[in-house]
Amino acid sequence: MTLLDIIFQLSAIHLEDTPECRGLVHRLVDRVFPIHWLHHPLKTGTIISRCRKDAQNLEKESFGCKRPENVISFQRASIPHESVFYGAVGDRDTEDGDFIAMMETSSLHRKGRDKGQEVIFVSQWRVAKDIDMALICHPNVFVDAYLNSTINAMQENYKRRLPDYPAEQEFIPIFDKLVEFVSEQFAKRVSEGDNFQYMISSYFAHNSLLTESGIIYPSVQVNGKLGFNVALRPDIVENSLEFIGAEKHILYKAKEYMQVPAGVYSDEHLAASLGIGSLDNLPVIK
Repeated sequence: MTLLDIIFQLSAIHLEDTPECRGLVHRLVDRVFPIHWLHHPLKTGTIISRCRKDAQNLEKESFGCKRPENVISFQRASIPHESVFYGAVGDRDTEDGDFIAMMETSSLHRKGRDKGQEVIFVSQWRVAKDIDMALICHPNVFVDAYLNSTINAMQENYKRRLPDYPAEQEFIPIFDKLVEFVSEQFAKRVSEGDNFQYMISSYFAHNSLLTESGIIYPSVQVNGKLGFNVALRPDIVENSLEFIGAEKHILYKAKEYMQVPAGVYSDEHLAASLGIGSLDNLPVIK
């Protein structure tokens, strides 16, 4: 079976939350490996934002990787019972990264609510030494990410380095098709509760993270703008990241989103900024 055959078969699968479907996807993805991705560096000093809704305190232990037994469903870059560190990096500043991480975590956003308020805990981590990341960011995916200079740089990096991919020249167009397919899977929008739809990207991530330090890819929740997402192995987090600190934030939505550290502004000021009479008009989202 050729690599193009595998891509075709994977793209044709009607994903279902069954052992048979999981087994089929896993077997086909296994046939792709070993594969060598192109890379993009996560530079020393980069700030990664990571959010949790259920933090018990603002200490490091509330924001580290989940225990594998507590991971019960497929995620975009991890399979059930596998621990992966998810975070976001802002294109312009740390606040962009915070916002991306909040959008990735927020039920208010992911459920498409028109209005509401939601408590989210935001942590920040500093990259202590360069991390070489597998680049899942094909130029044909998120082609409208023109507001994101980092994603544009990644896509240009990919196009520039593709001709020198360490393989026979005739394999390079096939590798390019694979990267486009996997990028599309990472860019898939999945409704809350349908996490099995992540199955293909999560098995690709699982196999990749056996040898890669991490994966870098655009954020679906902000349409590839503002910055990007990362998925890192737990051992890389321990060896290459430094915990800076965390804050309790409240995410508000009326007409637009507003994120603020809890207790910074009065309720009256926030209501006026949101263009509503009272924060009581915004339902609390759990």
